[in-house]
Amino acid sequence: GALAKYNIALSYFGENFMFQLEGLDKYKNIANATLLPLHLNIAACHMKHNNHSAAVIHCQEVLQSEPENVKALYRSGASKAAMGQSDAAREDLQKALKIDPNDAAIKRELRKLRVEEKMVQKQSGKAFKGLFDGGE
Repeated sequence: GALAKYNIALSYFGENFMFQLEGLDKYKNIANATLLPLHLNIAACHMKHNNHSAAVIHCQEVLQSEPENVKALYRSGASKAAMGQSDAAREDLQKALKIDPNDAAIKRELRKLRVEEKMVQKQSGKAFKGLFDGGE
């Protein structure tokens, strides 16, 4: 599928290849212009297959070069949310929203995160109800 093809393309950009481009800024820029979208597409594929930890890793690859890449921040945040890492997810998503305040997908993901957190708080409240009021 698509993931396998993206991984094959990514394999052409190994450390040796990138090292050989040192000092050749024109070619290194072209390589990076190809490499970053590859990582974003691989992250999207991993998200579709619920492999969120791998998606986050590929988003981090992009964010190392482009810390304000909205797609990488969104995909990283959405993946972290899917793994239950609410605080880290919110951080990524809020950063993305600050850069692109009109992005509906980011707003939707933040709303979903808030709803899930309220449900968890409600469940926690029920679980501990009566625990500290004498227990009888």
